[in-house]
Amino acid sequence: MVAYAEKEGVEPEVRHIANSPATLTVPESHFDLVRTGIAMYGISPAPELGVPADFGLRPVMTLAASVALVKDAPAKATASATATTTRRPPRRPSAWSRSATRTASRATPPAGGPS
Repeated sequence: MVAYAEKEGVEPEVRHIANSPATLTVPESHFDLVRTGIAMYGISPAPELGVPADFGLRPVMTLAASVALVKDAPAKATASATATTTRRPPRRPSAWSRSATRTASRATPPAGGPS
């Protein structure tokens, strides 16, 4: 593509066509700059090409968080942007979730429930 553009008279100031996989596997695509993307975080951009250690990548950070909320969902329900399907039936609902299910408009939780 670069050769075609240059043949057509385009004179780019900087040529950068290599993303993370190309940066790691196709040296002739590097030109002036590369866009390393997810590889900068130590993650293999293409697991089918190799694991992070194959490319000398290592994690640069760890993200940790406390669980803030757990909800029950019936088996085979979908959740998240990736439509993950639940595999097992819900646990026995708590008094708060049973009450909230019956009266979703309740303004305050029952005594002993979450605040």
